[in-house]
Amino acid sequence: MERRTKGEGGVYWNAAKGRFIGSISLGTVDGKRKKKVVSGKTRPEVSKRIRQVQDELAAGVRSSGTYRVSDCLDDWLGTLTGKPQATQDSYRFAAKHVRAHVGSKLLTALTARDVRAMLADLAPGMSARSLRLVLQILERAIRHAQVDDLVARNVASLVRASDIGGTRAGRPSHSLTLPEAVALLDAAARSGLNAYCVLSLICGARTEEMRAAKWTDVNLNGDVPTISLVRSVRSGGGMKTVASTRRLELPPFVVAVLRAHYLEQARQRVAAGGLWRDNDLVFCNLLGGPLDSHNVRRSLTRIMADAGIPRATPRELRHSFVSILSADGMGIEAISHLVGHSSPAVTSTVYRHDIAVQSGHVEPMGRLFGGGC
Repeated sequence: MERRTKGEGGVYWNAAKGRFIGSISLGTVDGKRKKKVVSGKTRPEVSKRIRQVQDELAAGVRSSGTYRVSDCLDDWLGTLTGKPQATQDSYRFAAKHVRAHVGSKLLTALTARDVRAMLADLAPGMSARSLRLVLQILERAIRHAQVDDLVARNVASLVRASDIGGTRAGRPSHSLTLPEAVALLDAAARSGLNAYCVLSLICGARTEEMRAAKWTDVNLNGDVPTISLVRSVRSGGGMKTVASTRRLELPPFVVAVLRAHYLEQARQRVAAGGLWRDNDLVFCNLLGGPLDSHNVRRSLTRIMADAGIPRATPRELRHSFVSILSADGMGIEAISHLVGHSSPAVTSTVYRHDIAVQSGHVEPMGRLFGGGC
């Protein structure tokens, strides 16, 4: 037999297993000799694995032979308890893709090739943004393991999602036209989400602000009825920006809807009896608890279908508020104050959609070209 090279460790052929077996001494603990055993189909493969183990030992890595990528994800996800629930849900959903493709692999055996193969498999049915999120989650989980000396290097940091790219195009945000907004409110009046849709579309409040709004923030009996938007469902209850804290006048139509909503909520409180949780929330579930964003989205989808208009998300009602006021002639700076943006540029470039029919060319082109136009 050929003499093994220096530092290779012991490598031999195991006929029963049909694989090469390698071992490296970890020293003596409590009078017993400890060894690390690896295996592979070829001698060079086992030798490479032994050298990797030696490098890990030199770097202080103490990962066990059973610590897998799924364990790494669990450990990192367990550190997210201070994050908003929506963020945690998003991360856990993306982590499912990682588990399905590489979760069973030993963390120390994971390679950049494995990560690229995972992203390539996911790319056909995933947007570029979602693909980046999957890679970022794996990278952060491995970084957390590095801090605990469970792996020597972060192979996910060697891969760029942009080199692969998702192929599924994301749906761009859009705005309802005035006739569509009227149809939406008509359909919403027959649902339990009526007041929510009205306040979002007529006042431009954020969905995260409305789900945190309390009745103590609402004044329906003053000379000028108002709602104060001072909290949100974000972590800590803070607002998105300093400009987000604002007090809005309520049109008579909205006041009537909110009064009817208050009476309906009182009936729900009586029906729930001792199960009711008095959180003083303007918008709550049948037991007084906070509304879930997913339930709001599903309810709005049903309302859209009933109205016979294109599907929209809750935040796009806010986009519609901006676009309809802009089309009616209100200045973008005034609209920016109403929606609580830190800059009119955000209102103009992100939220305002051109829903008006452009007709300025008709008169001059008709005059210049005569009857040909």
